[in-house]
Amino acid sequence: MKSIDEEYAKSKFHGFLLRKYPSSSIDWIEVPQVEEPPDYIISIQAKEFAFEVTFIMEKHDVGDSSISSFGITKTLWGFVDNLAERIKINNHLIGTYLIEFQTPISNFSGIKQSLEELIIRFIKSTKTVEKTNSVILYQNGIEQIEIQKLHPGGSNIYKAGPHGGKWEAEAGEEVCKLLRNALVSKK
Repeated sequence: MKSIDEEYAKSKFHGFLLRKYPSSSIDWIEVPQVEEPPDYIISIQAKEFAFEVTFIMEKHDVGDSSISSFGITKTLWGFVDNLAERIKINNHLIGTYLIEFQTPISNFSGIKQSLEELIIRFIKSTKTVEKTNSVILYQNGIEQIEIQKLHPGGSNIYKAGPHGGKWEAEAGEEVCKLLRNALVSKK
């Protein structure tokens, strides 16, 4: 028996294949659990392909795009890492800081330059301070970016988030869906 994630991935990928190859026959051969991986063998246009589901990654709508949680984190953390290197070169990064992204930022490319300037200004102005409270650098609805100097030692900027928060209604829907799937799988 396949897991819910495997069945879900199969159905979504099958839909994709139907759109990509509308006139082709698409056959799914289920591989017995003891012989996995892969989960399935897909036969399409006289060719066979292995299909293995390792995990499902949620995508988030951010502005006009749909981006994976990993892609969002990689973009935001990469921005901070690159900025930290540039600040270090100019000998302005004195102390250890934390930048926390509460959620994905829908217009990140639009605020990137001004965010960079705010971070540099904050770091320069706190070079001689031991530590600070958290300060909000950016806020737009539930989107929020904070910075804090943790201590005077080192020359680092740590990163946290985004935390992938959901609206209450979204969280409620997701819980209901998970419960429904769990009940169906128990039948």
